[in-house]
Formats: sequence, C-alpha cells, structure tokens
Amino acid sequence: MPFILRGVTLKGVSSYNISRERKTQLFENLAANADVLELIKVEEIGLAKVQEAAREVIAGKSLGRVVVKIEDND
Repeated sequence: MPFILRGVTLKGVSSYNISRERKTQLFENLAANADVLELIKVEEIGLAKVQEAAREVIAGKSLGRVVVKIEDND
C-alpha cells in the first residue's frame, strides 16, 4: 500500500554532493543529540474545534498533526 494511503510522510535530503566525511559528522551529531529530538505532536480535537484548528494551521501556528475525532452515537 502506498505511503500516502497509510497517512505516512516520507522525508529526506539530497546528499549526493556532500563528502563522506561531512556525512559522517552529520550522522554522529544526529546520533549524539537524538534524545533532544521531539516526537511529532498529535492533538485530538472534536468537531466543535475544527474552525479554530484550521485557522491555526493556515496561519502557520500549528505544529504536528491535528486529528478530528468524530463521535459515533449509534
């Protein structure tokens, strides 16, 4: 199944023009600081807050993912 259908975003960088030594430095730095990397923030909201959340996303004030919980009242 393609990533897009699973809600997965795959991101990367082009590093073909970076020397092996520089790549090694970058990966060592990343590994040394892995504990300070934050997980993606996920906020679950109800339908009543969709407009407010949309305004924040459009204004660039939203960080992470907003999940709209739709209640099933069956």
